[in-house]
Amino acid sequence: MNTFEEYLEELSRQHPVILHGKKDKCHFSSLADTSQTRFALKMHYPCVVVDSGDFSFSGGVGNVLINTEFSVMFLDHVKDTGNNKEITDVFNNMKKVLLDFARKFSRDRRNLKYKFLNRFRLIGSEGHRIYLQDSGLYGYVLFFNSDDSFNDMDCDNVFKD
Repeated sequence: MNTFEEYLEELSRQHPVILHGKKDKCHFSSLADTSQTRFALKMHYPCVVVDSGDFSFSGGVGNVLINTEFSVMFLDHVKDTGNNKEITDVFNNMKKVLLDFARKFSRDRRNLKYKFLNRFRLIGSEGHRIYLQDSGLYGYVLFFNSDDSFNDMDCDNVFKD
């Protein structure tokens, strides 16, 4: 296991709420996968979905960092989108799952087995409610940031200098 996505997939397999039951049921998706369609077609709920994309540059001269934002969504399906109690229960449950993942992440960052997690920061991360009403999906998203060195010498020789 060397990537954040693989790490989250493994946690999804272990968490009692998200737990992968049968092989044909999918409870985890990385939107960076080439098989994004499984999210729409084969997902079973509750589930965890991870995506990355937004980034920024920080640091100083000689030490430029590229900061990538990862969105980790904890979602469950609601049968009746007009049932406020069911929606509230899903929000409460998904928040507990998010906090379980955050606690495990915080502990695992200290484990040498997961040294790749040291690129990520829990402090400063934000969690927000998600309302995907058309799909009947509700839950939370947690935004993680990852800092990596940005090497301006590595441009794959695409420019003629």
